[in-house]
Amino acid sequence: MKKLWRVTLGLGLALALVLAGCAPAPPEVAPEEEAPAVTGPSVTVEDKGTHWEVVMDYTTGKTPYEMGKELGEAIIQAFPDYPATLDGWYACALRGAEGYMLVCSQRFDSVEVDQKYLDELEGLADGLGLVDETSVGDGQLSRDELFVLNYYADVLHMWECTAIGVWGERSKTGDVLTSRTLGLPTSGCKAFLGELNSVLTVKDGKKSFCSVGLLGFMGLLTAFKPNGLYMAVLDCGLTQPKHNPEDEPHPVIVPADYSRTTSSICFSARYALENFSTIDEIGDYLTAKDYHWNHLWFVADTEQAKVIENNISGPEGWTGKPLVRDVETELNPGVEPWVLDDSGIPDTHSIGVVNSFVAKGNYDNHTTHPRNVNRWHSQIEQLKQNLEEKGGKLDLSDLESIQTYYQGDKPGSIYIGDLYNYDWRVYTAQVYLFCPNTLELWVFFENNQVEDGLPLPPVFEKVSPRF
Repeated sequence: MKKLWRVTLGLGLALALVLAGCAPAPPEVAPEEEAPAVTGPSVTVEDKGTHWEVVMDYTTGKTPYEMGKELGEAIIQAFPDYPATLDGWYACALRGAEGYMLVCSQRFDSVEVDQKYLDELEGLADGLGLVDETSVGDGQLSRDELFVLNYYADVLHMWECTAIGVWGERSKTGDVLTSRTLGLPTSGCKAFLGELNSVLTVKDGKKSFCSVGLLGFMGLLTAFKPNGLYMAVLDCGLTQPKHNPEDEPHPVIVPADYSRTTSSICFSARYALENFSTIDEIGDYLTAKDYHWNHLWFVADTEQAKVIENNISGPEGWTGKPLVRDVETELNPGVEPWVLDDSGIPDTHSIGVVNSFVAKGNYDNHTTHPRNVNRWHSQIEQLKQNLEEKGGKLDLSDLESIQTYYQGDKPGSIYIGDLYNYDWRVYTAQVYLFCPNTLELWVFFENNQVEDGLPLPPVFEKVSPRF
């Protein structure tokens, strides 16, 4: 992968710690000259220029530990700077990174992860040749640092994302069409994360899936099965993030209780995707579990899309619950109705989600949070506009236009409703356009093309799973 930064390490170096459908889509990225793929008996790691393409083939009979170890060895061979890159991101993005790592490592035992995935992670750590002692910013990667990446949603927090689904009479072909953004922390550190973009295909019979995310992350952020079943996670914190860097932080409304053991958000989802075949099965499984933090899953299949609202905690008097929201679900008072035409009737062939609960009875972290109100409004207005212009039916290129919407002359803050967004706290790191019926997938990967901002226009490339 073309290096967009360089890490210089040495004695006396002071690291600055700073925080803070399925119609033709855009043309593919012109491929750069790439290094040969690193291929082992069960694992392939290939540099695709904008991302790493990884295949793990469990049909070879490898155990999870063996598979993880082979993956780690292949990553180091293909990308020797991987440990320094991830370690460098922690040093850059987390103020007081050593303290963060200590606190996070103390929380690992409170997160329940299936033994298969633990074995895979242990093998990955051994294959990467990680060190035992954590010293953030030393250019080496410790086991704790790798595990923090994989437990991020459980021991720290997640990020700002949005998603939309249309189908039936709203789709030019009648197929289900989806779009989704992944927002990651800015903090002047996005050059590090741009080096970690990855597409992972796991070949394992009925458990096969394709996942788009970050190299070395073994849970699910955005993923789908060969039958088109699709999942994408979104944060849903109850506390309002700071609008400006100088603002006083808002108190955490309901802190996680790490004295209890609860399920991992992203690894529970991987288990669900590997072992179930329908939205209903996944919804039943994920809403029955307990977690440390509130969150959402945008889910779709070849017929429709829904949103899992895992509202597992709230302040005194809270009466919410985990549930699956669909087009028939009544919304909380004050939430803008999902109306896309002049009928005044909520649409029944599309659905959207931002970082908030909107189902009636769940905790309202929507109407009092401008970043959620404004992005929800942008989704509705952009869908309306595109439907009016395209005769009431959309394709993937139309969803691209919606998902990359911004106001002004460049992408701005989520607080003003930009869906393709960049500010001091969070930026659009990846955007996905996916059709479950055909498995057509287009992805924009942010690679620090613009040091302080985002590329215009964002260029999507077609990505094919290696099932």
